[in-house]
Amino acid sequence: DVGYPRITLQRISNLTDYSLKGRSDVETARVQVNVATQSYGLLLTLGPLISRTLTDYRGGSVIRIKELSRRDSVVETGGEVIRLQMLDVQVRYRA
Repeated sequence: DVGYPRITLQRISNLTDYSLKGRSDVETARVQVNVATQSYGLLLTLGPLISRTLTDYRGGSVIRIKELSRRDSVVETGGEVIRLQMLDVQVRYRA
């Protein structure tokens, strides 16, 4: 049983670059970040904060993270209304 807010990351796809000499050392992945809260106000605060944190991050093997899209949704389960925001980001990293 996990409380709220809840943040999950899921890799949707990845792409390996190739050059004339073979496989490049830079790869690109598309990652979906799901944010779930019980209040819309908290969702409006967390979505931009998570996006800014990710797009400002540089470190380790990560070269750049760019936000591609953001979608809102609502899920009603067992009498609760859960607010969702899905962020799609592109991650360029060294393999």
